[in-house]
Amino acid sequence: MMLRLRHRFRREEDGAAIAIVMLVGVVLVLLSSIMIARGYRQLVNTAGDTHWDNALFAAEAGLDDALLVLDYDFDYTTGETVPLATLGSEGERVWAVAAADAALASEVVSLTEGEYVVVRPANSTVVFAVGYSPTRASDDRRVRVIRASVEGTPWDFTIEHALLVGDDLELSGGTIINDINDNDGAAVHANGTVTGTGSYTVEGCLTSAVTTFSATAQCPPSPAPPEPMPVVDPLVLYGFAEYVMCDDRQIYGGPAHLLLPDPDLVPCSGNETVVPLVGWTSSATGGKVAWSAGPAAVTPGVFYIDNGNYVGKLGSNSLQLEATVIAASTGGDCLIPSTGNIMLDGPSDVVAHPSLRAAGYDLLFVAQGDVQFSGSAIVGGAILAHEQIDYRGGAGSWGAVVAEEACDTSGSPVSQSVTTGNSVINFDGPINTPFDANRLRAEVIGWYEL
Repeated sequence: MMLRLRHRFRREEDGAAIAIVMLVGVVLVLLSSIMIARGYRQLVNTAGDTHWDNALFAAEAGLDDALLVLDYDFDYTTGETVPLATLGSEGERVWAVAAADAALASEVVSLTEGEYVVVRPANSTVVFAVGYSPTRASDDRRVRVIRASVEGTPWDFTIEHALLVGDDLELSGGTIINDINDNDGAAVHANGTVTGTGSYTVEGCLTSAVTTFSATAQCPPSPAPPEPMPVVDPLVLYGFAEYVMCDDRQIYGGPAHLLLPDPDLVPCSGNETVVPLVGWTSSATGGKVAWSAGPAAVTPGVFYIDNGNYVGKLGSNSLQLEATVIAASTGGDCLIPSTGNIMLDGPSDVVAHPSLRAAGYDLLFVAQGDVQFSGSAIVGGAILAHEQIDYRGGAGSWGAVVAEEACDTSGSPVSQSVTTGNSVINFDGPINTPFDANRLRAEVIGWYEL
Protein backbone atom coordinates (compact mmCIF):
# COMPACT_ATOMS: atom_id res chain seq x y z
CA MET A 1 0.00 0.00 0.00
CA MET A 2 2.74 2.42 0.95
CA LEU A 3 4.64 1.61 -2.24
CA ARG A 4 1.57 2.43 -4.41
CA LEU A 5 1.11 5.74 -2.62
CA ARG A 6 4.76 6.72 -3.01
CA HIS A 7 4.66 5.83 -6.71
CA ARG A 8 1.54 7.93 -7.22
CA PHE A 9 3.11 10.95 -5.42
CA ARG A 10 6.21 10.65 -7.63
CA ARG A 11 4.12 10.76 -10.80
CA GLU A 12 2.27 13.79 -9.51
CA GLU A 13 5.59 15.57 -8.70
CA ASP A 14 6.90 14.81 -12.18
CA GLY A 15 3.79 16.35 -13.75
CA ALA A 16 4.08 19.49 -11.63
CA ALA A 17 7.74 19.92 -12.63
CA ILE A 18 6.83 19.69 -16.27
CA ALA A 19 4.10 22.30 -15.81
CA ILE A 20 6.50 24.63 -13.98
CA VAL A 21 9.11 24.30 -16.73
CA MET A 22 6.51 25.08 -19.39
CA LEU A 23 5.30 28.09 -17.41
CA VAL A 24 8.85 29.41 -17.03
CA GLY A 25 9.39 28.97 -20.76
CA VAL A 26 6.30 30.97 -21.56
CA VAL A 27 7.42 33.75 -19.23
CA LEU A 28 10.88 33.84 -20.84
CA VAL A 29 9.36 34.07 -24.30
CA LEU A 30 7.17 36.97 -23.16
CA LEU A 31 10.14 38.73 -21.58
CA SER A 32 12.18 38.26 -24.73
CA SER A 33 9.39 39.76 -26.83
CA ILE A 34 9.20 42.74 -24.51
CA MET A 35 12.99 43.25 -24.60
CA ILE A 36 13.05 43.04 -28.38
CA ALA A 37 10.22 45.57 -28.66
CA ARG A 38 11.93 47.91 -26.22
CA GLY A 39 15.25 47.53 -28.01
CA TYR A 40 13.66 48.40 -31.33
CA ARG A 41 11.97 51.44 -29.84
CA GLN A 42 15.27 52.50 -28.26
CA LEU A 43 17.02 52.09 -31.60
CA VAL A 44 14.43 54.33 -33.22
CA ASN A 45 14.76 56.87 -30.41
CA THR A 46 18.56 56.83 -30.65
CA ALA A 47 18.39 57.42 -34.40
CA GLY A 48 15.98 60.26 -33.77
CA ASP A 49 18.30 61.83 -31.20
CA THR A 50 21.22 61.59 -33.63
CA HIS A 51 19.22 63.35 -36.33
CA TRP A 52 18.19 65.98 -33.79
CA ASP A 53 21.81 66.67 -32.88
CA ASN A 54 22.93 66.59 -36.51
CA ALA A 55 20.24 69.07 -37.53
CA LEU A 56 21.67 71.55 -35.02
CA PHE A 57 25.18 70.93 -36.35
CA ALA A 58 23.92 71.67 -39.87
CA ALA A 59 22.19 74.87 -38.73
CA GLU A 60 25.36 76.10 -37.02
CA ALA A 61 27.37 75.39 -40.17
CA GLY A 62 24.80 77.37 -42.14
CA LEU A 63 25.14 80.36 -39.82
CA ASP A 64 28.95 80.28 -40.11
CA ASP A 65 28.74 80.27 -43.91
CA ALA A 66 26.14 83.05 -43.92
CA LEU A 67 28.42 85.29 -41.85
CA LEU A 68 31.28 84.72 -44.31
CA VAL A 69 29.02 85.78 -47.18
CA LEU A 70 27.88 88.88 -45.28
CA ASP A 71 31.50 89.87 -44.61
CA TYR A 72 31.92 90.10 -48.38
CA ASP A 73 28.52 91.64 -49.07
CA PHE A 74 26.52 92.79 -46.07
CA ASP A 75 23.57 93.66 -48.32
CA TYR A 76 23.21 90.04 -49.48
CA THR A 77 19.68 88.61 -49.12
CA THR A 78 17.89 85.46 -50.23
CA GLY A 79 14.97 87.56 -51.45
CA GLU A 80 12.14 86.66 -49.05
CA THR A 81 10.14 89.29 -47.19
CA VAL A 82 9.33 88.44 -43.60
CA PRO A 83 6.11 89.96 -42.22
CA LEU A 84 7.15 92.62 -39.73
CA ALA A 85 4.59 91.31 -37.26
CA THR A 86 6.38 87.95 -37.36
CA LEU A 87 9.77 89.34 -36.33
CA GLY A 88 10.38 88.64 -32.67
CA SER A 89 7.26 86.50 -32.35
CA GLU A 90 6.70 82.78 -31.91
CA GLY A 91 5.81 82.63 -35.61
CA GLU A 92 9.41 83.19 -36.69
CA ARG A 93 10.27 79.51 -36.62
CA VAL A 94 7.28 78.51 -38.73
CA TRP A 95 8.03 81.27 -41.24
CA ALA A 96 11.76 80.41 -41.44
CA VAL A 97 11.12 76.68 -41.97
CA ALA A 98 8.50 77.42 -44.62
CA ALA A 99 10.92 79.75 -46.42
CA ALA A 100 13.71 77.16 -46.24
CA ASP A 101 11.38 74.41 -47.47
CA ALA A 102 10.45 76.59 -50.43
CA ALA A 103 14.05 77.38 -51.37
CA LEU A 104 15.41 76.00 -54.61
CA ALA A 105 17.37 72.77 -54.51
CA SER A 106 20.46 74.76 -55.53
CA GLU A 107 20.23 76.67 -52.23
CA VAL A 108 20.36 73.49 -50.13
CA VAL A 109 23.87 72.78 -48.86
CA SER A 110 24.68 69.16 -48.01
CA LEU A 111 26.96 68.06 -45.18
CA THR A 112 27.91 64.67 -43.82
CA GLU A 113 25.49 65.22 -40.94
CA GLY A 114 22.60 66.69 -42.92
CA GLU A 115 21.62 69.75 -44.94
CA TYR A 116 21.03 73.44 -44.33
CA VAL A 117 19.34 76.42 -45.97
CA VAL A 118 20.16 80.05 -45.14
CA VAL A 119 17.32 82.57 -45.15
CA ARG A 120 18.22 86.29 -45.13
CA PRO A 121 15.05 88.34 -45.63
CA ALA A 122 15.29 91.39 -47.88
CA ASN A 123 13.58 93.60 -45.31
CA SER A 124 15.62 92.67 -42.23
CA THR A 125 19.22 92.09 -41.13
CA VAL A 126 18.13 88.92 -39.30
CA VAL A 127 19.64 85.65 -40.54
CA PHE A 128 17.90 82.28 -40.18
CA ALA A 129 19.94 79.09 -40.57
CA VAL A 130 17.65 76.05 -40.94
CA GLY A 131 19.32 72.67 -40.41
CA TYR A 132 17.84 69.33 -41.52
CA SER A 133 18.80 65.75 -40.74
CA PRO A 134 19.06 63.42 -42.50
CA THR A 135 17.84 65.60 -45.42
CA ARG A 136 15.29 68.28 -46.15
CA ALA A 137 13.17 65.81 -48.14
CA SER A 138 13.20 62.99 -45.57
CA ASP A 139 9.89 61.92 -44.06
CA ASP A 140 11.55 61.41 -40.67
CA ARG A 141 13.60 64.61 -40.81
CA ARG A 142 14.48 66.62 -37.73
CA VAL A 143 14.62 70.41 -38.11
CA ARG A 144 16.56 72.96 -36.04
CA VAL A 145 16.49 76.73 -36.61
CA ILE A 146 19.04 79.29 -35.47
CA ARG A 147 18.12 82.98 -35.53
CA ALA A 148 20.92 85.58 -35.50
CA SER A 149 20.64 89.36 -35.27
CA VAL A 150 23.46 90.82 -37.35
CA GLU A 151 24.75 94.38 -37.70
CA GLY A 152 27.15 95.78 -40.27
CA THR A 153 30.04 97.52 -38.53
CA PRO A 154 32.98 99.42 -40.02
CA TRP A 155 36.40 98.02 -39.20
CA ASP A 156 39.94 99.37 -39.32
CA PHE A 157 41.78 98.06 -42.34
CA THR A 158 45.01 96.09 -41.92
CA ILE A 159 47.16 95.66 -45.02
CA GLU A 160 48.05 91.98 -45.38
CA HIS A 161 49.30 92.05 -48.98
CA ALA A 162 52.60 93.35 -50.29
CA LEU A 163 50.73 94.77 -53.29
CA LEU A 164 46.95 95.21 -53.27
CA VAL A 165 45.02 96.81 -56.13
CA GLY A 166 41.30 97.50 -56.30
CA ASP A 167 41.06 97.08 -60.08
CA ASP A 168 43.43 96.06 -62.89
CA LEU A 169 47.16 95.53 -62.38
CA GLU A 170 50.07 95.19 -64.78
CA LEU A 171 53.21 93.44 -63.51
CA SER A 172 56.20 93.80 -65.79
CA GLY A 173 59.77 94.86 -66.32
CA GLY A 174 61.61 92.80 -63.74
CA THR A 175 59.36 93.68 -60.80
CA ILE A 176 60.26 91.83 -57.59
CA ILE A 177 57.78 91.43 -54.74
CA ASN A 178 60.02 90.23 -51.92
CA ASP A 179 59.22 88.72 -48.51
CA ILE A 180 62.14 89.88 -46.40
CA ASN A 181 61.27 87.24 -43.78
CA ASP A 182 61.71 84.42 -46.35
CA ASN A 183 58.23 83.06 -45.60
CA ASP A 184 56.80 83.46 -49.11
CA GLY A 185 54.18 85.74 -47.60
CA ALA A 186 54.52 88.74 -49.95
CA ALA A 187 51.12 88.27 -51.59
CA VAL A 188 49.79 90.23 -54.55
CA HIS A 189 46.09 90.62 -55.33
CA ALA A 190 44.04 92.60 -57.84
CA ASN A 191 40.27 92.93 -57.74
CA GLY A 192 40.47 93.30 -61.52
CA THR A 193 42.64 91.58 -64.10
CA VAL A 194 46.34 90.82 -63.72
CA THR A 195 48.52 91.05 -66.80
CA GLY A 196 52.23 90.34 -66.99
CA THR A 197 54.77 91.39 -69.58
CA GLY A 198 58.40 90.47 -69.22
CA SER A 199 59.72 88.92 -66.05
CA TYR A 200 58.43 89.44 -62.54
CA THR A 201 58.84 87.62 -59.23
CA VAL A 202 56.25 87.29 -56.50
CA GLU A 203 57.40 85.64 -53.26
CA GLY A 204 53.87 84.84 -52.19
CA CYS A 205 50.47 84.11 -53.70
CA LEU A 206 49.40 85.97 -56.82
CA THR A 207 45.60 86.14 -57.11
CA SER A 208 43.03 87.98 -59.15
CA ALA A 209 39.27 88.38 -58.95
CA VAL A 210 39.09 88.09 -62.75
CA THR A 211 42.18 86.44 -64.27
CA THR A 212 42.55 82.66 -64.07
CA PHE A 213 45.48 81.17 -62.14
CA SER A 214 45.82 77.53 -61.16
CA ALA A 215 46.05 76.59 -57.51
CA THR A 216 49.39 75.54 -56.04
CA ALA A 217 50.28 73.71 -52.88
CA GLN A 218 50.44 77.03 -51.02
CA CYS A 219 48.09 79.28 -52.97
CA PRO A 220 44.40 79.22 -53.91
CA PRO A 221 43.20 79.33 -57.53
CA SER A 222 41.94 82.42 -59.29
CA PRO A 223 39.49 83.92 -59.97
CA ALA A 224 39.51 84.49 -56.20
CA PRO A 225 36.97 86.42 -54.11
CA PRO A 226 37.47 90.20 -54.24
CA GLU A 227 39.52 91.51 -51.34
CA PRO A 228 38.24 94.37 -49.18
CA MET A 229 40.02 97.66 -49.76
CA PRO A 230 40.79 100.56 -47.44
CA VAL A 231 38.93 103.82 -47.93
CA VAL A 232 42.02 106.00 -48.35
CA ASP A 233 40.94 109.33 -46.86
CA PRO A 234 43.83 111.72 -46.10
CA LEU A 235 41.68 113.79 -43.75
CA VAL A 236 41.74 110.90 -41.25
CA LEU A 237 45.45 111.62 -40.77
CA TYR A 238 45.19 115.40 -40.50
CA GLY A 239 45.75 115.30 -36.73
CA PHE A 240 49.33 114.11 -37.35
CA ALA A 241 50.17 117.05 -39.66
CA GLU A 242 52.93 119.38 -38.50
CA TYR A 243 52.95 121.48 -41.66
CA VAL A 244 49.99 122.27 -43.89
CA MET A 245 50.49 123.45 -47.47
CA CYS A 246 47.39 125.29 -48.68
CA ASP A 247 46.32 126.28 -52.19
CA ASP A 248 47.07 129.93 -51.37
CA ARG A 249 50.71 128.73 -51.55
CA GLN A 250 51.34 129.44 -47.86
CA ILE A 251 52.62 126.97 -45.25
CA TYR A 252 50.82 126.89 -41.92
CA GLY A 253 51.15 125.11 -38.59
CA GLY A 254 49.20 121.89 -38.52
CA PRO A 255 47.49 120.25 -35.53
CA ALA A 256 50.75 118.57 -34.47
CA HIS A 257 52.98 121.67 -34.79
CA LEU A 258 54.79 122.20 -31.50
CA LEU A 259 54.56 126.01 -31.41
CA LEU A 260 51.71 127.11 -33.67
CA PRO A 261 49.14 124.30 -33.97
CA ASP A 262 45.97 124.60 -36.02
CA PRO A 263 43.26 125.58 -33.48
CA ASP A 264 40.17 124.21 -35.24
CA LEU A 265 41.59 121.01 -36.81
CA VAL A 266 40.20 122.00 -40.23
CA PRO A 267 42.80 122.25 -43.01
CA CYS A 268 43.21 125.65 -44.64
CA SER A 269 40.21 127.18 -42.90
CA GLY A 270 41.94 130.55 -42.43
CA ASN A 271 42.55 130.10 -38.69
CA GLU A 272 46.07 128.69 -39.08
CA THR A 273 49.30 130.61 -38.55
CA VAL A 274 52.02 130.88 -41.21
CA VAL A 275 55.19 129.07 -40.19
CA PRO A 276 58.66 129.01 -41.78
CA LEU A 277 59.85 125.86 -43.55
CA VAL A 278 63.19 126.01 -45.31
CA GLY A 279 63.59 124.44 -48.74
CA TRP A 280 59.92 124.01 -49.69
CA THR A 281 58.62 125.85 -52.74
CA SER A 282 55.39 125.94 -54.75
CA SER A 283 54.27 126.69 -58.27
CA ALA A 284 50.86 127.06 -59.88
CA THR A 285 49.93 125.71 -63.29
CA GLY A 286 46.47 125.24 -64.78
CA GLY A 287 44.76 126.07 -61.52
CA LYS A 288 46.77 123.47 -59.58
CA VAL A 289 49.42 124.10 -56.95
CA ALA A 290 52.48 121.84 -56.94
CA TRP A 291 54.81 121.64 -53.94
CA SER A 292 58.45 120.52 -53.94
CA ALA A 293 61.13 120.01 -51.33
CA GLY A 294 64.52 121.11 -52.62
CA PRO A 295 68.01 120.14 -51.40
CA ALA A 296 67.70 122.54 -48.46
CA ALA A 297 64.54 120.82 -47.22
CA VAL A 298 66.08 118.79 -44.40
CA THR A 299 63.41 119.33 -41.74
CA PRO A 300 61.66 116.09 -40.81
CA GLY A 301 57.91 116.13 -40.36
CA VAL A 302 54.42 115.16 -41.43
CA PHE A 303 53.45 117.31 -44.41
CA TYR A 304 49.80 117.73 -45.39
CA ILE A 305 49.14 119.13 -48.86
CA ASP A 306 45.59 120.42 -49.18
CA ASN A 307 44.10 120.68 -52.68
CA GLY A 308 47.48 120.39 -54.36
CA ASN A 309 50.13 117.94 -55.54
CA TYR A 310 53.64 116.98 -54.54
CA VAL A 311 56.22 116.87 -57.34
CA GLY A 312 59.94 116.29 -56.81
CA LYS A 313 62.52 114.53 -54.67
CA LEU A 314 62.49 113.81 -50.96
CA GLY A 315 65.82 113.30 -49.29
CA SER A 316 68.89 112.39 -51.27
CA ASN A 317 71.82 110.00 -51.51
CA SER A 318 73.51 111.95 -48.75
CA LEU A 319 70.48 112.49 -46.49
CA GLN A 320 67.67 110.17 -45.58
CA LEU A 321 64.66 112.31 -44.69
CA GLU A 322 62.07 111.25 -42.08
CA ALA A 323 58.89 112.52 -43.65
CA THR A 324 55.33 111.40 -44.25
CA VAL A 325 53.56 113.17 -47.12
CA ILE A 326 49.75 113.32 -47.20
CA ALA A 327 48.10 114.80 -50.30
CA ALA A 328 44.41 115.64 -50.25
CA SER A 329 41.89 116.75 -52.85
CA THR A 330 39.32 118.86 -51.08
CA GLY A 331 36.95 118.81 -54.04
CA GLY A 332 36.21 115.12 -53.61
CA ASP A 333 36.61 112.11 -55.88
CA CYS A 334 37.40 112.41 -59.58
CA LEU A 335 36.89 116.16 -59.87
CA ILE A 336 38.90 118.24 -62.32
CA PRO A 337 41.52 119.64 -61.91
CA SER A 338 43.32 116.59 -60.57
CA THR A 339 44.88 117.16 -57.14
CA GLY A 340 45.93 115.02 -54.19
CA ASN A 341 48.72 113.36 -56.24
CA ILE A 342 52.25 112.46 -55.17
CA MET A 343 54.84 112.28 -57.97
CA LEU A 344 58.24 111.30 -56.65
CA ASP A 345 61.41 111.95 -58.62
CA GLY A 346 64.74 110.24 -58.06
CA PRO A 347 67.09 109.85 -56.53
CA SER A 348 65.13 110.09 -53.27
CA ASP A 349 65.67 108.56 -49.85
CA VAL A 350 62.83 108.91 -47.37
CA VAL A 351 61.27 106.91 -44.52
CA ALA A 352 57.99 107.33 -42.68
CA HIS A 353 57.97 109.89 -39.89
CA PRO A 354 58.42 108.47 -36.35
CA SER A 355 55.16 110.02 -35.11
CA LEU A 356 53.16 107.80 -37.47
CA ARG A 357 55.22 104.77 -36.52
CA ALA A 358 54.73 105.47 -32.82
CA ALA A 359 50.96 105.48 -33.41
CA GLY A 360 51.21 102.07 -35.07
CA TYR A 361 50.88 103.36 -38.64
CA ASP A 362 54.04 102.90 -40.69
CA LEU A 363 52.72 105.16 -43.47
CA LEU A 364 54.98 107.03 -45.89
CA PHE A 365 52.73 108.35 -48.67
CA VAL A 366 48.95 108.76 -48.55
CA ALA A 367 47.34 110.27 -51.63
CA GLN A 368 43.73 111.01 -52.44
CA GLY A 369 44.79 110.89 -56.08
CA ASP A 370 47.64 108.90 -57.62
CA VAL A 371 51.16 107.96 -56.53
CA GLN A 372 53.76 107.95 -59.31
CA PHE A 373 57.46 107.11 -59.22
CA SER A 374 59.46 108.59 -62.09
CA GLY A 375 63.00 107.86 -60.92
CA SER A 376 65.00 105.67 -58.60
CA ALA A 377 64.05 106.04 -54.97
CA ILE A 378 64.62 104.33 -51.64
CA VAL A 379 61.52 104.61 -49.51
CA GLY A 380 60.47 103.07 -46.21
CA GLY A 381 56.83 102.79 -45.17
CA ALA A 382 53.49 101.91 -46.68
CA ILE A 383 52.29 103.70 -49.81
CA LEU A 384 48.53 104.16 -50.30
CA ALA A 385 46.60 105.84 -53.09
CA HIS A 386 42.87 106.43 -53.33
CA GLU A 387 43.25 106.06 -57.09
CA GLN A 388 46.15 104.39 -58.99
CA ILE A 389 49.86 103.74 -58.47
CA ASP A 390 52.64 103.74 -61.08
CA TYR A 391 55.61 102.06 -59.43
CA ARG A 392 58.71 102.18 -61.62
CA GLY A 393 62.13 103.70 -62.14
CA GLY A 394 64.09 101.19 -60.11
CA ALA A 395 62.24 102.13 -56.94
CA GLY A 396 62.90 100.08 -53.82
CA SER A 397 60.48 100.27 -50.93
CA TRP A 398 59.99 98.62 -47.55
CA GLY A 399 56.31 98.31 -46.77
CA ALA A 400 53.04 97.55 -48.52
CA VAL A 401 51.77 99.28 -51.66
CA VAL A 402 48.00 99.76 -52.03
CA ALA A 403 45.97 101.33 -54.84
CA GLU A 404 42.31 101.59 -53.85
CA GLU A 405 41.26 102.39 -57.45
CA ALA A 406 38.16 104.18 -56.21
CA CYS A 407 38.08 106.22 -59.43
CA ASP A 408 40.32 107.67 -62.12
CA THR A 409 40.33 111.44 -62.37
CA SER A 410 40.55 112.75 -65.91
CA GLY A 411 43.98 114.30 -66.43
CA SER A 412 45.53 112.56 -63.42
CA PRO A 413 49.10 111.24 -63.82
CA VAL A 414 48.18 107.51 -63.66
CA SER A 415 45.27 105.70 -65.32
CA GLN A 416 46.12 102.06 -64.42
CA SER A 417 48.19 100.58 -61.64
CA VAL A 418 51.48 99.20 -62.94
CA THR A 419 54.87 98.08 -61.65
CA THR A 420 57.86 98.03 -63.97
CA GLY A 421 61.47 99.15 -64.38
CA ASN A 422 63.15 96.67 -62.02
CA SER A 423 61.25 98.04 -59.05
CA VAL A 424 61.27 96.12 -55.76
CA ILE A 425 58.64 95.97 -53.02
CA ASN A 426 60.00 94.51 -49.80
CA PHE A 427 57.29 93.29 -47.43
CA ASP A 428 57.78 92.16 -43.85
CA GLY A 429 54.26 91.64 -42.58
CA PRO A 430 50.85 93.24 -41.99
CA ILE A 431 50.59 97.00 -41.54
CA ASN A 432 47.87 98.76 -39.55
CA THR A 433 46.01 101.74 -40.97
CA PRO A 434 43.52 104.21 -39.48
CA PHE A 435 41.23 103.79 -42.49
CA ASP A 436 37.93 101.96 -42.59
CA ALA A 437 37.54 99.03 -44.95
CA ASN A 438 35.19 99.60 -47.88
CA ARG A 439 33.00 96.75 -46.61
CA LEU A 440 31.00 96.38 -43.45
CA ARG A 441 31.88 93.46 -41.22
CA ALA A 442 29.02 91.22 -40.09
CA GLU A 443 28.82 91.37 -36.31
CA VAL A 444 26.46 89.02 -34.46
CA ILE A 445 24.79 90.93 -31.64
CA GLY A 446 22.66 88.00 -30.49
CA TRP A 447 21.61 84.51 -31.56
CA TYR A 448 19.50 81.70 -30.23
CA GLU A 449 17.62 78.61 -31.35
CA LEU A 450 13.97 79.02 -32.23
